[in-house]
Amino acid sequence: SAQGYAVFVIDYYLPRGFTREIDYMLRVLSVTEFDAAADAYGALRLLRTHPAIDPERIGVAGFSYGGMAVRVAMDQRVADALLPGQPGFAAHVDYYGPCFQKFNTPEATGAPLLTLRGTEDASNELSACLRREDELRALGVEVEAHVYPGAGHAWENTEPRHLSAESPYVTGCEFDYDPQGRPVSRGRFLVDLPLDTPREERIAARLSTGGALGDCVRSGYIVGRDEETQAQSDAALLAFLERVL
Repeated sequence: SAQGYAVFVIDYYLPRGFTREIDYMLRVLSVTEFDAAADAYGALRLLRTHPAIDPERIGVAGFSYGGMAVRVAMDQRVADALLPGQPGFAAHVDYYGPCFQKFNTPEATGAPLLTLRGTEDASNELSACLRREDELRALGVEVEAHVYPGAGHAWENTEPRHLSAESPYVTGCEFDYDPQGRPVSRGRFLVDLPLDTPREERIAARLSTGGALGDCVRSGYIVGRDEETQAQSDAALLAFLERVL
């Protein structure tokens, strides 16, 4: 805010009934990155009505799971479905969003992307992230990528840096999506349900996908406070926003 930016923070768990007392993995598997992208577009629609906000200079940033949602929001199909007839976000910022999802995006909204990752964050398979970034570049998206040596996950966190031994992540596998949006890995559907399936049934199906992924799911990555990386990423963010907004 000291640089003149207004910030609107979205909580995509609590409005759906998932409080912090609920197990983290249950929350993550109960609210999808597509839900988060829908919330982001709802916020964009709202912010454009505010007299103090420039409606053409609104960006979106996401951390971890939210970083995945930021890339979902770049898909023109998503923008057309959630905000038809209006432009999407003017800028996108992905903080260490895992990169195992291949959306086969035929057209992007066109706004630039900033990505920020660390070499010691096992949840971000950097080779997969490079592929995702190159796929967007091939669609004409300007992608500015920063990878910080020695940095882990969630470096802006107030918790001390540590190994989060039980935290799962996907590596060595990529998800594709069929035209109905169903995830496919290794030639099989991970969740194969009709689009009108109740949320409770979809949550149960997502909770059972770990076995289907086999050795692609591992546990343990570095999480926590890293002031040097935060300072570097803050500088990169401000320079990016000053340039593109």
